[in-house]
Amino acid sequence: MQNGGLSIKKIKLCKKCNKERYANLSFCFQHYRQMAKEKRLLSLKRKLERKERSKKFQHNEWKKWHKKAWGVFSEHIRRRGANFQGLVECYTCYRMYRWQETNASHFHHGKADFYERNIKVCCVGCNLYKSGNLASYATRLVQEIGQEGMVELERVANTKLYTLEELKEIHEKYTNLLNNL
Repeated sequence: MQNGGLSIKKIKLCKKCNKERYANLSFCFQHYRQMAKEKRLLSLKRKLERKERSKKFQHNEWKKWHKKAWGVFSEHIRRRGANFQGLVECYTCYRMYRWQETNASHFHHGKADFYERNIKVCCVGCNLYKSGNLASYATRLVQEIGQEGMVELERVANTKLYTLEELKEIHEKYTNLLNNL
């Protein structure tokens, strides 16, 4: 527009607040930043939702809860058998150790991890260096729970697999038991 030889530039206004805006944007800088932040947050939220639906994330979540549940379950098993001095007997070599220096040993690994009849207190030497000392472990376990108990233990070891919700419940249960010891 020409007005007496002077050109008048039309001022562009923000669509939300009617403040002056940049020519290449539809909104003022304040609203532009706010909308960009909302867009980033929405993008991050969608990315997290996709991640949570993925099998890899679910497996990692299961592993995390299995490790947490095993930590409190193992401590419960080891502290439960300790005497007033904090000493506990190794299930396979019958020596006395402080409960902190022992492991929770399995007869069947994996599926029966949180079955209390399957887990016993063993020293590090027997559990790690002698691979659980299974000959002595099995002999004592048969004497303790009998042949019927061994059959039941075998059945549990072949059928039980823990879900994420069960692992969370196990973690909560044994955390409460540890707090009450």
